[in-house]
Amino acid sequence: KAGAPRPDISTVEGFKRAILNAKSIGHSNAGTGPYNTRLFQKLGIYDQIKDKIKIVTGKPVAVAVAEGEVEIGIQQTNVIQPVAGTTYLGALPPELIEYGHFGVAVRNVSKNETVARDLIKFMTSPEAAALLRKSAMEPPAR
Repeated sequence: KAGAPRPDISTVEGFKRAILNAKSIGHSNAGTGPYNTRLFQKLGIYDQIKDKIKIVTGKPVAVAVAEGEVEIGIQQTNVIQPVAGTTYLGALPPELIEYGHFGVAVRNVSKNETVARDLIKFMTSPEAAALLRKSAMEPPAR
């Protein structure tokens, strides 16, 4: 929440400490939710924190943080950053990050093949890369 103390999550130990010290932890049931559960288990802290976890539904996790429902929320960066009333603590330590990957294809029976290929070409362009980064997303690798 904006104005709250900022725990250092830049290292694995710092992240663990922040999660263990949090009064409550919010995450979604989809997307990052299953990842967070696996992460907490991998770090050996799930049993210690499972009663502090709140599954947030119907709104972004950062909104639950801003409204005071949870102290710390974990969700994709591009979903957290635009929410007023929160403070973005930063990305997880590199060794804990799990990226979501998307693929793209054009059906061979597409009636709009040229338009679809133009969209793919744009989405992999330097112009799109700048827009994606501005939205806290990584551009596609080629």
